[in-house]
Amino acid sequence: MSCLLGPGMTVTLHDAIETGGLVTIQSASWDENNATTAINLLNNSGDKLLQMSLRQSTNDIVFNSQPANGQKGEEGREVLKGFFLLPDFSITIFDHGDRYQLLFSHQTVDYFNKRIHGVISSIPYDYPGEDTPFSEALVVSVYDALGILALTSRPICSEIRSNPAMK
Repeated sequence: MSCLLGPGMTVTLHDAIETGGLVTIQSASWDENNATTAINLLNNSGDKLLQMSLRQSTNDIVFNSQPANGQKGEEGREVLKGFFLLPDFSITIFDHGDRYQLLFSHQTVDYFNKRIHGVISSIPYDYPGEDTPFSEALVVSVYDALGILALTSRPICSEIRSNPAMK
């Protein structure tokens, strides 16, 4: 399944992401405008199984989790710069059962140990300011297993040409 996700929107998944599954999030651009943005993975109860906050002003990627009606956990941090390789920027989250493997532009950034268990059922894209560093729409793709990703891997864009017969 693939769909487009815009700033301030939430994708509700037809099939939840379970152990062995993964989600990729692709952006056609990265604007170094000191914006902050967050991509969250939620279960059906609204718990944030994983929150990834990209904070350009402090050069951090902050990882956390939060029960729907509870406090955030202890933050994990990685350096932000150097992980955004264009034109093929992507974030991949692979569910290992006990932890998530987080890859930015196909490079492992971190492993986040699960604090809240459950299957991923929705993905909101939040940004607190007026700008987001990503393109207008993100391509979100969900795969049941890593092998399926390898079989279906293809570019997300192709060249658009005018048809001379239509003129």
